[in-house]
This record gives sequence, C-alpha cells and structure tokens, in this order.
Amino acid sequence: MRRHAVTALGNAALTTLVALALLVPTAWFVLYLAFADRWWWLFVANSLAPILYFPVPVAVVVAALLGRRRLAWAGAVPLGIVAYLWLGSYLPARLDGPATVDPGGTLTAVTYNVRAGNDDAHDIAAAILASGAEVVALQELNEALGVELAALLVATHPYVDLAPCPPCGDWGSLGVFSAYPVEPVPVDLAGPSARNPQTTLLHHPRGDVLVVNVHNLSTPRFPQIWPAEVARAVASREAVAAALVELARRSDLPVVAMGDFNTTERSGAYRALTSEFADAWRKAGFGFGSTFHGGAPESGPWRLAVPDWLLRIDYVFHSAEMATMAVKVEPWRAASDHRPVKAVLALPE
Repeated sequence: MRRHAVTALGNAALTTLVALALLVPTAWFVLYLAFADRWWWLFVANSLAPILYFPVPVAVVVAALLGRRRLAWAGAVPLGIVAYLWLGSYLPARLDGPATVDPGGTLTAVTYNVRAGNDDAHDIAAAILASGAEVVALQELNEALGVELAALLVATHPYVDLAPCPPCGDWGSLGVFSAYPVEPVPVDLAGPSARNPQTTLLHHPRGDVLVVNVHNLSTPRFPQIWPAEVARAVASREAVAAALVELARRSDLPVVAMGDFNTTERSGAYRALTSEFADAWRKAGFGFGSTFHGGAPESGPWRLAVPDWLLRIDYVFHSAEMATMAVKVEPWRAASDHRPVKAVLALPE
C-alpha cells in the first residue's frame, strides 16, 4: 500500500514538472507578444528564450509514457511556437532578389565588433581582407587603431570615416572602411553619443547608399543593477530603432543599417526595425546565426555548460528596395567576443 502511495506521489510530481515544462515556454510567448521586453526580467527571458524550449520534447515523451495523453497533446502548442519562431532558419532560403545580378550592382557589407582594447590591427585587417567586403562597419574601435587600420587597408579600402568618442572610450568609438568614396552625414539617431549611430554616405557606382553603423547600449552583466540598467538600455535601443525607421521612411536613398544592436530578435527594438527594414539573416541565413560569445564549458550557473555562441545580436538590415543575395557569419577572430557578419546585397536598378 505504501509503495503504491509513493509511486502515485512520484507520478504526480513528475506530471507537475511536465506540465510546467510545457506551460512556461507557452506563457513566455504570450508575454513576449503582448509586452515585448517591457520589464527587465522579460528582456532576460526573451534573450534566452530558446533554452526554455529544450525540455519540451522530453516532457512530451514523459507525458506519453505516464499515460497523460491530453498533456502530451498539449505539447503541440510549444512545439508549434518553436516551428513558428525558428524552423524557418533551418529551411532553404527563399531569396527575394533577382535570379541573376550584375556584379556591379551588388554591395558586400560586413559588420564586426572588434572588442574594446583589441589593438591587433593586422588581425582585424586580415579579417576584413578575407571577407571580401567592400564596406566594413567596425564597433569598439579606438581612434589610434582606426588610423593604423586605415594605413594597412589603403590599397583596398582607401576611404575611411572614423567616429571616435573620447568620452565613451573604445566602447563608443566606430569606423567605416570602404572601397568606395564615403562622407560623414550629421544625423541624430537618438543613440548613446553624437555619432553613434554613425551615418555615412557611400558613393557606389550604381548609386548612393546611406550606411548606418550602430553600437547600441549593452545589457549590464551584474544582476544587482539589472532593473534600472536593463530598462535604460532597452529604452535606448528602442529609441535608436524608432529613429532608424524614420530615417528609412524619409530617405530617398537605399539604407543599410548594420552593427552590434545588443538585442536579440525577440525584442521591441527588433520588431520596430523589421517593420521597415529586412533582416539579411532572416532572408538568406541558415541556423541561429549566433554572433556573441556564450562561455566555456561549465561556465554558467550551477556549473552548467553555456554554448560557445549564445546570442545573435549583430545584424545587417537593409531597406526594402535592396535584396539579400547571401549572408554568413564569418570565422571567429579570437581577439574579439563577437563574430563578423557578411551580407551581399543587390542594389536597386
């Protein structure tokens, strides 16, 4: 009798865990749709949302083994959410551009956060040359390093627009290196400093293009200051997104906005941006496309392993008159905690 009672209690506890494993990710999705990242804890949940779904297949199997058929069928809801959010990243890309493109009508763009304090100009130059990019947007680029890079790349990228921010340090300094002539454009895009986002007019042979180099405020990594600092960073990123959307709507030129946006695609800022811009990765990328470091094995809470590449926060966005022909995450350069993203974009006729 006691054994039956213990077994029943164990089954009840297991059933509760299964129900929670199915309910939590479903509840998160409803909150995300309704509130985006309004509160700091929801922002954290949005950023790490894929992890919430890892237990779902196991929970469905356990529910079936326990004979809880309704609970097992309820697993179709979170599995459907997974398909809606991420299945498209693992299907063949459906390009929205022309079947054939004149090579002179494309622009190859790379965004790369080189990491504050990285002074290895030769490594960064090698990454730029290996990518074959015609225009490169760099973040966390101190002015001295930018000048050294300009000298190293003068043969391939002779046109440079540096946007140092001495009060911000390396973190807030940016630079654009180009194979085509560029000139700075003074535009206030509600960013963390006067030239962040950095707007540059690129004179491509096919026509002018506005290039915007973005490095949004990051989320602090110290939980004790999360409530206020996360809210401040979220508000800043949303303000930049709104300003970029307005820029694209007003501009008579194609716009490419790329950089370290410091937010995942499950955010209010991303929603706003994709109301006007195309996300090159979503057009032609395969997989999660994570660009920001996770951690070494057993580096997370409770000695859990954190994936080496955890989040996609570096993007290439473009306005509707352009098309994504190809996009990839470039090989990691060990001196940085980001991976570069390269996109080949077709310019309008």
